[in-house]
Amino acid sequence: MKMGIGIGWPNNTSGGESNLRSGWFVIDSVCGQGTPDSAFTDFVINVDWQTGDYVYSSYPGTRVLLGNYTDTEPPLFANLYPVEGPAYNSCPA
Repeated sequence: MKMGIGIGWPNNTSGGESNLRSGWFVIDSVCGQGTPDSAFTDFVINVDWQTGDYVYSSYPGTRVLLGNYTDTEPPLFANLYPVEGPAYNSCPA
């Protein structure tokens, strides 16, 4: 029996690991508005965002800077920001 090599990245046969995450990110800053108090993203599913990326948030209506990732639920008093879309490397011009 001949065994083939899996094609694609990542895949189960290559032993590669996915860089997709599900959890929360700390919001380090809001473009043009400074640093919010105790702010996190809403729970995100299967995103490839990294600390230092900017993503769009409908509240406050601009991009936010992602801080540290966590898979632990934020405290009850935390402000949660809905986020979506692709990652950017800066605030909008």
